[in-house]
Amino acid sequence: MEQQEKKTDKLTDKAFSRLMLTSVLGILLCITCLCSATWAWFSTDVASDQNTLSAGNFDLVVSVQEQASATPVPVLDAADGSYSCSLAAGCYSVCISISQDTTVSKGYCMITVNGVPYKTAPLIAGEVESISFTLDVQDAQIGVFFDPSWGLPAHYDVEDGGTLVIAQRASD
Repeated sequence: MEQQEKKTDKLTDKAFSRLMLTSVLGILLCITCLCSATWAWFSTDVASDQNTLSAGNFDLVVSVQEQASATPVPVLDAADGSYSCSLAAGCYSVCISISQDTTVSKGYCMITVNGVPYKTAPLIAGEVESISFTLDVQDAQIGVFFDPSWGLPAHYDVEDGGTLVIAQRASD
């Protein structure tokens, strides 16, 4: 009985050949897949003539008019796309609208007065294409700069129909 319990786990040549053949086939399959994936990665070429990248353009039309006399104030257009005007003390009607040359859909205007920036409510093509507000200038003479900015402001200081009061600067 002891001889029957003692079985030798001797591997026969036939079983060894099967194990080796299976391992070699698995290794060859892995090498084939690796080579195929590497060849596909380096031989892929994607080209498209229809997809082109271009910079967006957000431009504004700015008009300023003195309220008391309904006289338009000249607004100067700078080469960088910004606008500026010089205003004396008084109330002015300001209208800012999206230009027809604009290629982006959303933006706002950064108004700088006495070095202090103010952001308008968003201008959105097809929805809110213009903003009108009153600019109450209490300084003797100031320069106002209008810079178009595309995107949406995190917060804004000037809304449609509102009033922006520019108080007199403290003397230096």
